[in-house]
Amino acid sequence: MAGIDKTYTNSWKEYKEFIKWAEKQVFVCPNGMKLNLINYCYNWDNDPGKEFPVMNTSCSIDYFLIHYCPFKFVQDRMIEVYGEDYVKSVLAGASEYDAFEKLDKFKKLKIVRGKYFQHKNYLWKVRRYKPCFEITVHDKEGTLWYNKDYNTWVNNHELGYWTCNVAYKCKSVRALIKQIYKWHLPAGCTIRAEGRYYDEDLIIYTK
Repeated sequence: MAGIDKTYTNSWKEYKEFIKWAEKQVFVCPNGMKLNLINYCYNWDNDPGKEFPVMNTSCSIDYFLIHYCPFKFVQDRMIEVYGEDYVKSVLAGASEYDAFEKLDKFKKLKIVRGKYFQHKNYLWKVRRYKPCFEITVHDKEGTLWYNKDYNTWVNNHELGYWTCNVAYKCKSVRALIKQIYKWHLPAGCTIRAEGRYYDEDLIIYTK
């Protein structure tokens, strides 16, 4: 989801017109996540007098820009980075994002315990030093990415955004299980909840 990095212009007028348009653009992903375009734009108070960056976007934002952005300098940048074939696939609804289907939520969990710790003092201490697990999730294709704003996990092939590659949550196994059931994870995921020390972890499979 890294995207194309920065999009540039050397026109102050073009920048101001784009920002005025961007302030009104909120893209809604199929999973319900909202992407506010203006949050990806640079705030310039004065004309730099030379070429300068307008925005720094993710692949998901770029997907919507290809569909809806009326500015030629943006569309030229999309073609420059992604190529004409990819841009055409997005416009035709045939990109990897269009092909992605969210699988049904898992039905049950299987817990595998190793050398598990019982004392909460051995957990990670974040968020004002509250003890909690460090949680990572993988599916059959690789790593899922955590979005703390929506308390959910995002696939690389899914439109949306992520805030971290791990989640710090819960200080007991019971609370952790309740939390997992709130996540819309498909079957076949591996959830790893770790403590601060070697071999202190809990492995959970979704089925």
